[in-house]
Amino acid sequence: MNSATRQTLIEINRQFYERFAGSFSQSRSNPWRGWERLLPLLSEVSPLRVLDVGCGNGRLASYLARARPKPFNFHGLDASPALLRLAREQLSEPAVQGFCDDVQLEELDVVGSTEALADLPGPYDFVALFGVLHHVPGIDARVELVRRLAALLSPDGVLALSCWRFDHLPRFDAKTIPWEEHNQRSTLRVDPKQLETGDYLLTWKGERETPRYCHRVSREEANGLAEQARLRLVDDFLADGPGDVLNRYLVMTRPVPEVC
Repeated sequence: MNSATRQTLIEINRQFYERFAGSFSQSRSNPWRGWERLLPLLSEVSPLRVLDVGCGNGRLASYLARARPKPFNFHGLDASPALLRLAREQLSEPAVQGFCDDVQLEELDVVGSTEALADLPGPYDFVALFGVLHHVPGIDARVELVRRLAALLSPDGVLALSCWRFDHLPRFDAKTIPWEEHNQRSTLRVDPKQLETGDYLLTWKGERETPRYCHRVSREEANGLAEQARLRLVDDFLADGPGDVLNRYLVMTRPVPEVC
């Protein structure tokens, strides 16, 4: 994938979230069931230092305050100003404030460039990458993002990411927009020859003018992420949606030091 195609796909998603932030947030008000399985893996350090990459409306922080009522500091990153405004509202609720007295919400486009991650304070005890990886164009960029996040982990920290298996949705075919149709409708034209296997454009609530770019992370690609990031895979499971098969979760930690 060349840089021009990558930037075009990023712009397609920027326009999508600019237009649909409100309705998208409403559809993401409830926690994912898969998060429950992560709780026993989190460090008992107090306060837990949390980095939520692609925090959206802040629902992960809200979930942690209710499901794991222990002190934590929360640093949320998102590229959408509209979603960050919604996150500020949600994280001002007393239920969250009671356990999280240090909230930072930062507008940062980690999909466009991972370099800014090097400036984050870190380290973090829990790094979450939920609902983001499928928006990152290019396998090299996806691997680099995971590597950068791995570098932010505390010695006992956990990095958890999700891979959206949207092609398991019964409505998947109806939601897919052919690239040729998109190129006829939009000035953000994409050369199909530059795309990777698993790259799609999906509608939102049937609207075809402002789609979102999504990549279906294959099993083979997901299997290699921990190794390429030099992390230890401690859990790998399916959860969420009908039948609990909509997301694949990978949970990783730093490797166990070798004893000489």
